[in-house]
Amino acid sequence: MQAIFEYSTVVKKDIPSVYEQNHSSVMPGLRYVTENFNISLGVQFMNRKDPTFKDDLRYLGTLSYAF
Repeated sequence: MQAIFEYSTVVKKDIPSVYEQNHSSVMPGLRYVTENFNISLGVQFMNRKDPTFKDDLRYLGTLSYAF
């Protein structure tokens, strides 16, 4: 069992991107890995710098199994 904590920030400097505005995000999560099985679950909190856009909350997960 592993605990994951990720912090990221995007600062757009007049470059077109998929992000509409500058933001920072925090993603805590958990990962469980065995020889054949991997599962990761987390939640991402996105804080936008522009007050006209609301903050986002995303749930993320991955699952893999090797035969």
